[in-house]
Amino acid sequence: ILLSPLTDSHPQVRRHALLLSESLLDSSKELLSKTLDLAADADPMVQFQLALTLGESKDSRATQAIAESIMRNSGQRDIVDAALTSVGTRAGAVLKHLLSNQAWLASDDSQTVLAAIVGQIVRQRRPTDLTVLLEQLNAAETGSHGIGAGAFLKALSDVPADALVQADSPQLAELNRLRASAAAALVEEARRILADDSGPLDV
Repeated sequence: ILLSPLTDSHPQVRRHALLLSESLLDSSKELLSKTLDLAADADPMVQFQLALTLGESKDSRATQAIAESIMRNSGQRDIVDAALTSVGTRAGAVLKHLLSNQAWLASDDSQTVLAAIVGQIVRQRRPTDLTVLLEQLNAAETGSHGIGAGAFLKALSDVPADALVQADSPQLAELNRLRASAAAALVEEARRILADDSGPLDV
């Protein structure tokens, strides 16, 4: 019944069909596939609803689609916020998808999103997500993330130190170490930039 409305010519019909399909996504592969196809929909209302609807599916394709929605709608803050509400308990997986896109990491909007997801992982303290965060941070610290390393380390340095305090968690202890290292690296980089800017000028 919902397959046809998802491809209707009117965007409000497609949006409403997305809303009605939410409870059925993980029981119908065809319905989920049709829903994912709407990633190419040009209507912002449909994109907004899709970002919300994806949060109702536990399928790995929906997880990837949430990350893609964040990147695709960069600059559309309401749609990005909707996608962030759909992240739920898969912040680590979404983070991995985001960090694989260097073009998005270089965008002005990446910092706010990275800070939100890193903060969510720290607050939720799910071991699997903390492991992903540690792996990605270690990669960033060694330069493996290239252009996105600065934004990623900045996101970690923005996490309050007391959020990483838990005596029986080696993962949080390591995150606290990386946070201090990230903060020191950012200060050093700022000093280097200031030193370069205050150098002699060509006349």
